[in-house]
Amino acid sequence: MMRVAVIEVGSRSIRLLVADRAGDTLVPVGGHAVDLDLMRLVRSNAAALGVERLIEIVQTLRQTAVRLSAERIAVFGTEAARQLARQLGADALAGITLMEAEDEAQCSLTAAALHLEGLQAGAGLCAIDHGNGSLELAYGRATSPVCMEAGHSAPLGSDRLLTQLRGLHVDVAAYRTWAYAQIDALHLPSPKRGVVVVQGSVATKCAWLTVRRGLDDRYEPQRVHGHRMGVEGLRRLAEVVAAKPVAEWPALSRFVNPRDPPTDQIERLLTGCILLERLLHRLECEEFLVGAFGARYGMAWNLATGVGSGLTVQPAPVA
Repeated sequence: MMRVAVIEVGSRSIRLLVADRAGDTLVPVGGHAVDLDLMRLVRSNAAALGVERLIEIVQTLRQTAVRLSAERIAVFGTEAARQLARQLGADALAGITLMEAEDEAQCSLTAAALHLEGLQAGAGLCAIDHGNGSLELAYGRATSPVCMEAGHSAPLGSDRLLTQLRGLHVDVAAYRTWAYAQIDALHLPSPKRGVVVVQGSVATKCAWLTVRRGLDDRYEPQRVHGHRMGVEGLRRLAEVVAAKPVAEWPALSRFVNPRDPPTDQIERLLTGCILLERLLHRLECEEFLVGAFGARYGMAWNLATGVGSGLTVQPAPVA
């Protein structure tokens, strides 16, 4: 058994995952998340100050991983970190490996196959990972290790979708026209790709609204992972939200997650549902499985199994 730790520098938060490999499963033993809106830093004049805070957070999470006896630790950044590095220079993100889009897609594909009941060895697999910074598509087969045959990355993360909706003065019809055009312009491989797994907060929120027992139920990723959904469900949810006056959207936000204060999550849910519905239509897919584990879990599995990922991996120091 090997204990590994992955620190993911994402678009809106920095997340730590510490996990053990137990046979063909990955067992989380610890984790933590710290909010930091990197996309906002990219668009601001305070990026350098934000990087100082980012490095502090990474160092703290790394110390946590060491205390939890992680044997190997990897720190990587996705789309927001890549944009920040282009703006300030790669040296500004010392100690953080910038994950290439292809590596991110491979990790998403690996995570899509984890703990997925009924997935036959060698079956075709398509992972759609919709994050805050980008949209990743990966195609391959459920082999050991997972074999990626093709990948595609598009700058269509939820941050951009939200900005577009607001730029259109929250005109949902105009946004739908724009989103459809973005998806229709993508050069995608053949749609016949076997099992389709959709990852990201839009898919997991939609699934959670279906499986939770009540408003007080606490989110559990294991309960939504592998949940089967129809594209029609995404379409109906978008229609329900769009039919409500914008002034009522904060109340809908509380319905999605009553523990949180009103946020922009309804706008993100709406824009993401519209985008994913069009993408799945292009893939000739009427049903999909929800994936509760993203690239971070795929990277942890690769670390634990010794699969190359193109990342710099650091052994944990001896305490």
